[in-house]
Amino acid sequence: MAEVSTDAAVDQLIPALIQCFGVIILGYLAGRWRILSDFEVQGLNSYVTTFALPAVFFKVMVTIDFSGVCWSLVAAVSLSKLVAFLLAFCVTLMLSRKSQLGVAAILSMFVSQSNDVALGYPVLYALYGDLASYVYLFAPAQLVVLNPISYAFLEWHDLKQNARKSLVSPSHSKDASTTSSSSSRGRWRCFLQCFYPPHPTSLLQVIWRVTLSPIFFMTVIGVVFNFILNHHIPFYVDGLLKIVADSFSATALFTLGFGMVGKMGRITERQIHMLVAILMLKL
Repeated sequence: MAEVSTDAAVDQLIPALIQCFGVIILGYLAGRWRILSDFEVQGLNSYVTTFALPAVFFKVMVTIDFSGVCWSLVAAVSLSKLVAFLLAFCVTLMLSRKSQLGVAAILSMFVSQSNDVALGYPVLYALYGDLASYVYLFAPAQLVVLNPISYAFLEWHDLKQNARKSLVSPSHSKDASTTSSSSSRGRWRCFLQCFYPPHPTSLLQVIWRVTLSPIFFMTVIGVVFNFILNHHIPFYVDGLLKIVADSFSATALFTLGFGMVGKMGRITERQIHMLVAILMLKL
């Protein structure tokens, strides 16, 4: 009986893998043969992040029955992502030469984020059936909580950059030993400076930009409408959301393949080490 179920799972998994990686290969070939330009693919990326993915999360958040969700599983996966996020963020800040807040935000997002919806869902659905719908709960925890934190720190990095440069500017009147010790102290002062609160107006500006993110906004609105509509989308609206949401996976995987063209030749040794470190943290 177990052998039959295993064979059935494999029979469903292989078409799912062909589906996903086939679209990725098509995107790679389109980039390799210059069928599409970078500018045209940027338009596809904008469509995915502005319309398709927000439609996916809005539709799922409205229709899901939260009473039947195993929240302990969602909390466990979300907590593991949070630990990886914070670990990557703090280690990057401590090891970077100038305590680069923007770099730490980007790397922590890379470590904690995975392509759950476009690539993970078809594979998990082939193996576990309806349990794959939990992907739509894992991803919002990343997109609504962790990613906005990274975006906020990226905005914060731009606002604090000038102040940080003035803080760590070297004093040319000191001798070598004094400069060395002051450089060490300046590094830790720079690390702490990253967390000094900015001007209230700047902080509100950061929060406003994060809130206006289509993915963040539509996910939160979807949860609100879940209770208003009793997890049922009106018939006429459901057709529009379905056709936009269904276009997400193919478009996202296609642009993923396109983005792989020519990348390996431009990766430096330092970037390879960074990539290996990110993969190890993901494992």
